[in-house]
Amino acid sequence: MPALASLGGLAFTIEPSSVSWNYQMKTAQQRTLGGSVIQVFGVSLGDMTVSGVFGAGNRNAGDTQGWQAQERFRRQVQTWTEQTIANSGTKPLRFLFPSYGWDFQVFIKGFTSPDGESVHHNNEIINPKYTLTLFIVADATGTVVKGIKDAYLARLMNGVGWKQTQYNG
Repeated sequence: MPALASLGGLAFTIEPSSVSWNYQMKTAQQRTLGGSVIQVFGVSLGDMTVSGVFGAGNRNAGDTQGWQAQERFRRQVQTWTEQTIANSGTKPLRFLFPSYGWDFQVFIKGFTSPDGESVHHNNEIINPKYTLTLFIVADATGTVVKGIKDAYLARLMNGVGWKQTQYNG
């Protein structure tokens, strides 16, 4: 069985249904006699949004697993947030998603239900959902940043018809 995604060592019971983030390329363009030179300095990653579900749970039917998972996770997020506020030197949490090879260092910015409101409990909610907003400190493996840069450079090269050979780089 493959390892599940985790945040701060706490594994998700069900893999997140979506993970997304914004990014911005750090570039500089300079006009020359022969055309333009574009320098790519790096990538700046924006906030990460992780969404998913806790699983089925209905208190009226006696099945409280989804509710228990949601409540346990909410308490853990609250503990992490309080520790970060109390101690400005707190280390970032690790967000691991082994099936994609992702390893990020993050801080929690928000934990809400999909409607944007705070996480709330209600006996009528059968399958509790969540949305986490994470501030990305670093891409620990560098694979995401490298993938973004490679895709950007490939798009630039295709646009001007440049092909890499053994004589250029």
